Amino acid sequence: MDGFTFQYLWPDYPVLNTNATSVFGSLSLFFAAWFSITFLRTLEYAPRYHRFLVGLTIILGIFSFVAIFIETGVANQVVQVLPFILSVTILPIAVYVVWQGHLAARYFLLGWGLLYLLLGYFSAATIGWVGTTYFPMDMSHSPMDIVRVAIIIEAVALSLGLADQYRRLNDDNKRNQAELVDQLQARLDESRERAQLELEKEAALRDVFDKSRVLASASHDIAQPIRSLRLALDSKSNNIHDPEILSSVTTTLDDMEAVISDALQEASGALKEASQDIVANIGQILSEVVSSFQDEVMEKGLYIRMFAPMLSANISVISLKRSLTNLVSNAIHCTHEGGILIAARKRGNGILIQVFDTGIGLTEADQESLLKFHEKSNNSLGYGLGLAIVNEICLATGWEFVVRSKVNKGSCFSIYMPDCIK
Repeated sequence: MDGFTFQYLWPDYPVLNTNATSVFGSLSLFFAAWFSITFLRTLEYAPRYHRFLVGLTIILGIFSFVAIFIETGVANQVVQVLPFILSVTILPIAVYVVWQGHLAARYFLLGWGLLYLLLGYFSAATIGWVGTTYFPMDMSHSPMDIVRVAIIIEAVALSLGLADQYRRLNDDNKRNQAELVDQLQARLDESRERAQLELEKEAALRDVFDKSRVLASASHDIAQPIRSLRLALDSKSNNIHDPEILSSVTTTLDDMEAVISDALQEASGALKEASQDIVANIGQILSEVVSSFQDEVMEKGLYIRMFAPMLSANISVISLKRSLTNLVSNAIHCTHEGGILIAARKRGNGILIQVFDTGIGLTEADQESLLKFHEKSNNSLGYGLGLAIVNEICLATGWEFVVRSKVNKGSCFSIYMPDCIK
């Protein structure tokens, strides 16, 4: 920095020897400003001053390269002024950064603050702006001793600052790791709870499904003796002389049928509220339905088969299961020879599911009337309520329900679920 050793580096280039002090001096200030920006993290803690400090650093870098082409006296005067400019710029920014919460910048103020103050004082004294009366060293004897002392103090202070910053970064890293572990644990617990809720929900839906099936089956068993009793009452009504008794019994039978109807409607509404569209495997649903009727089919000496390719659909599982249960139950009840086939296939963006049986079949008149609740033909032997339930489910879910049947040949019940393949 004194300028006396450069003559040994470039003995044949006196221009380089003369201007080396200004070039390397401005380069030193450039790297000092760059380090200040990095250490003080001005972009984070002092964004309004960051651009100004970056601009000053760029000017220092440019001057370092052009100083060799400038007249020596002018270049040295500029280099003497630059430390003062850098001091009055960086030190206030450092104080502001500390005030904003960057605690490691305190060591910057301790070390580099002293360095910049002494550099600024040295610069001002060299130019002649201030005197040297109150400074303890003899500047005329060794003017660079001021800078050397400041550099030693700055090296110690910045070492402490770097150590403190490393400790803080290490603490931040440990804290971030702990927070990350806590977040992962929370997500894991949430996933477990969600999985448990899904299992509980599935169990509840199965329970509702099973109860609905029991209720539908019981309604068939209860409705039949009630109607038989009504027929018997009608046939004997001429022999009953007390009209009040006849009216009372008739009213009681009407009330019993109304209670059964209300219970079925209630169960249908509960299932409608409980079910929602989810992505499900059609083959698995059909397999579960077939398995639930396997024993009943074997007892009657029939067969039950299914065909379902690997299809997944966004549907109401409980509604589909309930519909198929009613259709298969009716098919078994009305089939005495042969068996039942359940088949599913893709049609456009939807899925078509069909239940075939070799049962007694239905007339065209029965096919229309049995889609209404509590309508029943003598030939259907129990088809009516199940078909009405399926028809209501399809109307509620937007599915298409079609019945094709021939008397003494068998029946085909089709459910088409549109736009369920995503």
